[in-house]
Amino acid sequence: MFKNGEKVTAGAAALLQKLDIKPFTFGLVIQQVYDNGSMFSPEVLDFTDEIIANKFSTGVRNLAAVSLEIGYPTLASLPHSLTNAMKWCTACIVGAESSYTFEKAEAALAFLADPSAFAAAAAGPADAKEEEKKEEEEEEEEEAAEVGGLFGDGDGDEAW
Repeated sequence: MFKNGEKVTAGAAALLQKLDIKPFTFGLVIQQVYDNGSMFSPEVLDFTDEIIANKFSTGVRNLAAVSLEIGYPTLASLPHSLTNAMKWCTACIVGAESSYTFEKAEAALAFLADPSAFAAAAAGPADAKEEEKKEEEEEEEEEAAEVGGLFGDGDGDEAW
């Protein structure tokens, strides 16, 4: 059929009129945008759903930050307020050295009890491979030291 911006021939227009189809629309073509004494190209009006969503989330984030700072609860600040409450409760348990616990605090309390247990998980796969290589090299060095140059590696010859 026809696409936007494509010219319609006179014959096609006559046929469309006989079929009572009116494909013509009239409107303004924006050449420039004027705002507060400045002229902009019309592309400043082209918003995508992604741009609008990002601007909305930025506004909600700012609203939550202001609400938290002034102590006025809103729906935007509620998740942050609940998270902060959990942190305070966990801190109270740790500070009082209490044996009381609750589900959301168990991970933090386990970490505080034994941080070395979480070191391997935090290291990541690349760091774990590097550590394995270092351990293998250390084992090889230990084995070479135990042999004491019996196989002519040069290390033990000077000692004789």
